[in-house]
Order: sequence, then C-alpha cells, then structure tokens
Amino acid sequence: MNQPLNQKAGGEEYEYSQILLKLIHLRKTDYDKFMDELYVAVTGEFRNIIHDKTPVEEKLQAIDTMKNHFIKSGEQYEKCIELQRLRDELVEVSKLKERVHA
Repeated sequence: MNQPLNQKAGGEEYEYSQILLKLIHLRKTDYDKFMDELYVAVTGEFRNIIHDKTPVEEKLQAIDTMKNHFIKSGEQYEKCIELQRLRDELVEVSKLKERVHA
C-alpha cells in the first residue's frame, strides 16, 4: 500500500475501486498521506471525477476541506491554487448546466 495512486501496479493501472479502498484506509491511518493522495487523484488522472453525479455542494465542501488542510499543514499554497482552479471549474460547469436546464 505504499505505492502512489497514480503509479501502475503489475503493469495495469489501479482500478477506481482499489483507489477508493486505499483512500479509505489512509483516511483512518494517515490523514496527511490521505490528503496528499486524494490531491494527486483529483488533480491528475481522476480529475474528471468532479463531474460525476455527486451534489456540487458536497464537492465544493470537499475541495474547501482539502484547501484548509494544505494551508494548516505547512502552507502548501501551490496545492491550494490548483484546488481553487478545480473549484472554479466545478462552479462554472455547474452554472452552465443550470442555464441549459433552465
């Protein structure tokens, strides 16, 4: 379980469910590592996950939680900037969807 989420295991990329299991484990055992791995996932290979069916408010809350964590745990502002970009993208897409459905 020491392998980063974005690396290949046995020649194949981790399946989404395996990544979720790893994140669940890390959240309970090493919260800092959990946040780092979650950041890698949502800003990298799994960036499109922000467009799933989870309510937008929950996603925004999760992004804000991550930003607060990275500020408090060493002023990791570069990560906060990337998360803010992700948040802005999510808000913009949400507004576009509202206009289409209006």
